[in-house]
Amino acid sequence: MMVRLPMMILSCCAGMCGLGGLSAEELTTAEQVRRLTLRESASKKAVRLSGVVTYVRGQGPGLVVQDETGGVMLEWPRIGGTELPDPSFRVGMKVEVTGHTITLPPTPRIHVEGFKVLGTAPLPAAVEMDLASLRASDLDGSFVECEDVIRVARVEEDVIPPRLVLELGPASGRLLVWISRWDDGTLRALVPGTTVRVRGVLMRWKTVNWLPLVPFVVANQPDWVTVVEPAPEFTAVLRHPLPEVLPAADDDVFSEIFRVGGVVTYADRTTVVIREKEDVLWIRPREAPPLSPGDRVEAVGFPGLNGPRGELEDAVLMKTGREVLPPAESMEPEDFLKREFLWKDGMRVRMRGTVTPGSTEPEGAPLQLLFGSRQIPLYFSEKPPERALPVAGSLVEVAGVLEAGLNARLLSLGRGEADYRLHLQGVEDLVLIQSGPWWTPARIFTVVGAAAAVALAAGGWALFLKRRVAEKSKALVHEIAARREQEIVFQERRRLAADLHDTLEQTLTGASLQLDAMAAEEAPKPLVLARRLLDRSRDELRRAVWDLTPEVIGERGLAEALRVIAEEQSELGTPVAVTVSGDVAEVPDRMSAHLCRVVQEAISNAVRHGDADKVEISLEVARGGVELVIRDDGQGFDTLEAPGISTGHFGINGMKERLRRLGGLLEIRSQPGAGTQVRACCPLSSLESLEGKP
Repeated sequence: MMVRLPMMILSCCAGMCGLGGLSAEELTTAEQVRRLTLRESASKKAVRLSGVVTYVRGQGPGLVVQDETGGVMLEWPRIGGTELPDPSFRVGMKVEVTGHTITLPPTPRIHVEGFKVLGTAPLPAAVEMDLASLRASDLDGSFVECEDVIRVARVEEDVIPPRLVLELGPASGRLLVWISRWDDGTLRALVPGTTVRVRGVLMRWKTVNWLPLVPFVVANQPDWVTVVEPAPEFTAVLRHPLPEVLPAADDDVFSEIFRVGGVVTYADRTTVVIREKEDVLWIRPREAPPLSPGDRVEAVGFPGLNGPRGELEDAVLMKTGREVLPPAESMEPEDFLKREFLWKDGMRVRMRGTVTPGSTEPEGAPLQLLFGSRQIPLYFSEKPPERALPVAGSLVEVAGVLEAGLNARLLSLGRGEADYRLHLQGVEDLVLIQSGPWWTPARIFTVVGAAAAVALAAGGWALFLKRRVAEKSKALVHEIAARREQEIVFQERRRLAADLHDTLEQTLTGASLQLDAMAAEEAPKPLVLARRLLDRSRDELRRAVWDLTPEVIGERGLAEALRVIAEEQSELGTPVAVTVSGDVAEVPDRMSAHLCRVVQEAISNAVRHGDADKVEISLEVARGGVELVIRDDGQGFDTLEAPGISTGHFGINGMKERLRRLGGLLEIRSQPGAGTQVRACCPLSSLESLEGKP
């Protein structure tokens, strides 16, 4: 019988590895593999053994084979990083395996090189043992059988495939049972308190140093775990006095179910302490309602040992009533010196002492009580906020349940002492008698830390301000230098404008007057042309003087400059109206000078070429931009046939060039006989890119 493709691959490997003959170095039994040391196993000793498959986990990679000497786990070869699973593996197969030993924790294994199915065989007889024998056994990989009571039943979903886990035995020596295949019926049957008989393979992981860890049993089928006795009803469990728990806990051969009762003196998530008359019992609950001191309860659980103390483990609690707690017994420091004080473990006591700092760990005691010469940790059922606790050095009185961490061996010899701690239900069990000094180490540290943080922040802020002042000073120096240079340029422009006005313009004016005196009604054409050129030169000279002396813009702004231009043109016979809206003060002087030149050129074209009778100027400053519109009622023209640079006309091109410098746009709309509209738009933000540009 051969087993599908992975089996065929392994069979081929077996042929290459030589299944035909034995080597003197080969190991032939499972016991020989288990007895190897870490160094011997790492030497990859050859293995050839025959046996029966006793455990298959999932689809095949976790496989245990047992022969007459015991069992051993197989490690499968990997193809493409994946183990070779196969659904054909079944418990009861008789197989022959070849391979070599490996040191892969957590258990001795055989790396499979050859695998051959020989047929089927009955499972080996299970070795019957109790829990104590199982924990001490070295029969790893062997088929075993035991009987005990289920303490905990849970499903582990974070493994593949998921498994049902049963916990048997006391907390100090627990045995886990892993069931690979189960269903809802199995879950309903295997509940805590059920007595079961378990058959399976005993396994024990090892550490990287090859030291054995806690054993567990793997069961391949749910019917390998059979119910011997169902879990009893709560009230059907026999009730025992509290003192009988300790003798029963000392017997770890078989778990016995106990029912006890008493009054709660302390309760948190993991511990409940009850008292019945003068007897005390610590209970570790598996399931319990919310409890507080004074509640009367019944508990069903399993006796177990915690050091020399008998406890009730994995218990289910039921609240049955309420009683008034007797007053806590007052204690003095010298009481710790009495040997009978050891038996105060679990009793409710009252102490007075000085508070000292506790642990900062989440599960640690937040406070300690200096009681005589002893430091006794104070634990709370729920850790209170730090602000609710007294400061170190405070004198307090506390009432709680005393716990003695007993060392049974040393105490039995009369040597050593108990390690005491006190469990308080809440801050209400702590009474402040005298507050400690305000200057606690924690507060001193906080204040010093805060002062250091403020000093560090102030130093950083001072450094930041120093750098900002240096940057601003540097920028101010550059600005002063730029303004000084600009003032020099402006002064030179004023001087040049005055010279042009006093010399060249006066000369041109005089020449024009002489030509006017010489002009007749029908003057020769050359004379008329010379007079026009002279007028043109005077206009250009006035514009140049305007550019060189923009005092009116700097002193009174763009709006007043437009009104001055309008008044000058109106005095020449063509009325010009000006409308201004918005905050004109936002328009920089440099931009204003360019816009004034656009207005002058538009008015000049309207009068000279359009023969306009009226001109309107509209200026609007809004939404971070400037819009300037010049309209006239002149003759208009065809914008597609307007003369340009090629014919010696530079006016329109000059206006467009000025708007381009401003980052804006010039738009001209006109038709013959319908007047002309010149619209200039530019953003105020373009000023930054224009600084220093003419």
